[in-house]
Amino acid sequence: MILNLRSSCISAITPKSDLDMEPTKRLMLPQTVGNVFFERLADYILVKTTFGFSLAWDGNSGIYIKLTEDHHGKPCGLCGNFNGDKYDDLILQNMFVLVAFGTVLIMIAQVAHIYNELLRQTEIIRTAIHYYLSEYLYLTFFSQAECSVTGNSHFTTFDGRHFTFLGICQYILVKGTGKNKFTITLQKTPCGHNFDHACIESVTLVLEDDVNKQVTLTRYGQVQMGPNQGFNINGAIEIRNISSLFVQLKTNFGLKILFAKDGERIYVQVDINWKRRTLGLCGTYNGNLRDDFL
Repeated sequence: MILNLRSSCISAITPKSDLDMEPTKRLMLPQTVGNVFFERLADYILVKTTFGFSLAWDGNSGIYIKLTEDHHGKPCGLCGNFNGDKYDDLILQNMFVLVAFGTVLIMIAQVAHIYNELLRQTEIIRTAIHYYLSEYLYLTFFSQAECSVTGNSHFTTFDGRHFTFLGICQYILVKGTGKNKFTITLQKTPCGHNFDHACIESVTLVLEDDVNKQVTLTRYGQVQMGPNQGFNINGAIEIRNISSLFVQLKTNFGLKILFAKDGERIYVQVDINWKRRTLGLCGTYNGNLRDDFL
């Protein structure tokens, strides 16, 4: 499959043979094609797969590519061979191949010249926006993973799987295993004028499976410690209001929770050290969308 990335959409061509090809199919984002998921994040087009390949394109000249360890030593091309030796990266098998591994060949066939004209008013604005978006993309797309619950029970796992899970009860959102293990539970209750909507009433973080080391964030911004009110969180956990809407809980072991005080949204972020160490509704964080509930 050849993918043509443009700033407004993605077109895909699946060849039947060398001489017989299907017409280009224009895909509006977000979109899933086989094992590949496409979406937009600000001015970036993100490509995520179930086979350990991720790509981000800024609509102009910036391309970011990430491979899992499963592809160690397999790629070739201008991005190198991913074998841990930086001195043999320029031994190319094909000058026109960007990344090639196994049976998968992904080429950037055409770079669009439209880059959000509303942001092109001055060179200073363009440069600043590009810099901050690049920094944000690196922090959120490459160095950490995010799980979210929004609206009426719409979930997105760490690996990017989207699903809806209805119900009024308490659920395990994330369970981190191994060193610094933790559990995040979610309490959902009816809300709305007719109680026909599900809101997040509270989110609770428990450290080391010890109920005496727990913190609960509730709707409207309250923080509860207990059952041992003397639990000292200094150094391990930092809690603060980052806006009139969100409260943030941040730990010193690579976990961050952003909770909307209206009970409509929660975002859980973990750094790469938690890869393959999570369970629960947020999934397994291993790059495979298909095993998030195993």
